[in-house]
Amino acid sequence: MDSYRILIIDDDEMHREVLSDYLERAGLQAESAADGLQGIGMARENPPDLILLDLQMPKMDGFAVLRRLQEEPRLQGVPVLFLTSHDRPNLKVRALEGGAEDYIVKPFDRAELMARVHAALRRSRRYAVRSAHLQGRLRDMGLFDLLSTLEIGQKTARVELPDLPAHIDVHRGRFVDAAFGSFAGADALMRIVLSAHGNFFVRFLSTDEEAGNEGDFLGGLLLDAVRRMDEWGHELPKGIGWDTWLEPDPAGQGGFSPWADFPLSAGRFLALYPGDLDEGARRLTGLLSEGVLRPSTGPGEDGSDWQGGQP
Repeated sequence: MDSYRILIIDDDEMHREVLSDYLERAGLQAESAADGLQGIGMARENPPDLILLDLQMPKMDGFAVLRRLQEEPRLQGVPVLFLTSHDRPNLKVRALEGGAEDYIVKPFDRAELMARVHAALRRSRRYAVRSAHLQGRLRDMGLFDLLSTLEIGQKTARVELPDLPAHIDVHRGRFVDAAFGSFAGADALMRIVLSAHGNFFVRFLSTDEEAGNEGDFLGGLLLDAVRRMDEWGHELPKGIGWDTWLEPDPAGQGGFSPWADFPLSAGRFLALYPGDLDEGARRLTGLLSEGVLRPSTGPGEDGSDWQGGQP
């Protein structure tokens, strides 16, 4: 998938350079305009996927630019994020009521800014199914973000996770079924959340291809998954999280699970447990407390492709 194009309209050259650097480091394309008139002209010539707009500028302020953009049929679906040093509630209300997607006050935190940019892009016209499929890596777009986007867009699709392997079926934005090894349904979805990593492939379907069952709300199931993981996580030894890589301790006493190939994450260990997950969480806690399992560096240098358990 080609990179998203972001147009920055800001009269401050330093701000434009900083924003361009942030965006390009995140794999996005950045273009910039020094004032509103130039920005409108650039947007007309080649509509971007998102516009970052300053409020106070010469020639034309941000509100006037926003109105002009909305008058252009080709630009009406392009989300606009205000970036301004004016932290006044009345201005924020005016911007949002005027059609802006978001209102971010300078100075801003880089991580928060990129999170808001990505959230806006997921609601952009281009993101709304441009083709029959979508693919990528969970390290770039987490499972929670992916499923939430399908729910918001009321999409009917099959999400395939070949590295698990597993799949999730969604009908009009609602959960229909999932498969993870021999597990199915909500139990399989919980195990997928615990161990999700690697690549994803989404095949979009027409509503006619997926019959009948309206399914459960994905948001509710994901919130329940987070709640259960928090409860189990409180029982784990200090310093152990779901993304902690584990291996058998040669000095440990007793056996360990024959169904697991080490090293693997704590989340993956629980996901592979052949019985009830509550029982599996107790088993995992016991093995760690008894010294049968210990933290490991993982299969790679840093295990950086792991994304399980990340809301």
